[in-house]
Amino acid sequence: MARQVIMPQMGFDMQEGRLVRWLKQPGDAVEKGDALAEIETDKATVELEAFESGRLAKLLVEEGATVPVGEPVALLEPLAAAQAPPTLEGREVDGAARQPAPTREPAPEGTPAAAPPSPPPPPAEPAPRGISRVARQMAAEQGVDPATLQGRGPGGRILSHDVEEAARQSQAQDAQPAITAGEYRFVPRFHDPAHYLGEAAAPQAQRLAGQTLGEHPFAQPPATTGPETTPPAGDGISSAGEAAPAPASPAAPSPAPAEIKPWSRMRRTIARRMSQSKREIPHFYESVQVLMDQALAFRVDLNRELPDEDRITVNDLLVRASALALEEFPNLNGTYTDEGLRINPTVDVAIAVAVEDGLLTPVVRDCNGKGLVELAREVHRVVRAARKGRLKPDEYAGGTFTLSNLGMFGVEAFSAIINPPQTAILAAGGARQQPWVVDGQIQPATVMTLTLAADHRVTDGVEVARFLNRIRELLEHPWLLVNPHLAR
Repeated sequence: MARQVIMPQMGFDMQEGRLVRWLKQPGDAVEKGDALAEIETDKATVELEAFESGRLAKLLVEEGATVPVGEPVALLEPLAAAQAPPTLEGREVDGAARQPAPTREPAPEGTPAAAPPSPPPPPAEPAPRGISRVARQMAAEQGVDPATLQGRGPGGRILSHDVEEAARQSQAQDAQPAITAGEYRFVPRFHDPAHYLGEAAAPQAQRLAGQTLGEHPFAQPPATTGPETTPPAGDGISSAGEAAPAPASPAAPSPAPAEIKPWSRMRRTIARRMSQSKREIPHFYESVQVLMDQALAFRVDLNRELPDEDRITVNDLLVRASALALEEFPNLNGTYTDEGLRINPTVDVAIAVAVEDGLLTPVVRDCNGKGLVELAREVHRVVRAARKGRLKPDEYAGGTFTLSNLGMFGVEAFSAIINPPQTAILAAGGARQQPWVVDGQIQPATVMTLTLAADHRVTDGVEVARFLNRIRELLEHPWLLVNPHLAR
């Protein structure tokens, strides 16, 4: 008997997920742990794995569909059922197939042979298999020809969002104003009444404008009815006592409608959580400048002894320094609750990673229990997984402190927003050479600006200042990153 594959809950606050694409099709054999589909959650795109071996019997939702947590998305036949010989049970069998075919008795001699039965009508042409049922229905409602679409589903299959995009583009084209020839005419910016009325009428036209041409260069000419019309005399009033009609101005084309780009699930989550953070957490900020020359030289020396995949980056040094400093300042590694401050037993640093449509914060667990090289190796692993969209749910939830580094993008300094329910976030700018005064002498130095945003409900300015100074001490004496207990 087939078992249901449900939309899993990947995170305590996950309510629904979007099925991005199917990686298996009905009839495919699957092993336990095989990826069946890609699921987009609020924070990442993860793989939906098979909970047992068997055969994928049926897909219950289409690609692109949003499914609540706990709802079935497919049917999976266990291995024993999948290997059973096929039977007619559950199939549609017509009445002729259930009964033996009648035998035909030979016709007596002299009897004319019966006319052969007329051939059955040709079967109806099957619907094209390159478009899903929902997409075909949407195309009929929107007036979209499926033959003009290029599907982005498996094997070029046309899905519902392909039809939606084609319909949106068609509506945008229909909204463009049609421009016909002869609708617009050139109007010169500067008008000389003498050009329209002749030399004799020029002074009168100047009086109509109320200014001389030198004083009012933007005076509009009086309206004329055509080259055969005699210019009005006197005050420019026609014989009927009515002012000459002004030429009708051409209608301005209506602007094209603005395109509305829907928010992705990730961007909606970022907006909700960052708004909550600024609304509920009283942020305050402190900055220090760190001399990085010793740290950069230490990194070069260390990388000479390491394989390429384990090479240390400046970001790895920042994670290590933050973890060691948080051991000494556990309040900044804690979590605010109404009952009191929860002191977390391990330092789990979340690292801000930019992805295509937002930001992910993969977590490195137990940073204070790892050495520098081991820590760097784990940092590289989770960052690669985040950029490829292959993070597991436990790899992007539960951080106790966050590091955001924009130095590689040329940013000198910035302030970050605390990621709730954490207490602090460290923002690192780029390391730049600049003049630095040492013992009254100016010399070049490589300087990095670090800015900490902290929750004022948990901590105060003096504690944050001491924490930042400890990080500065560790980076300016980088051998302490390997053995923090050496004499300083």
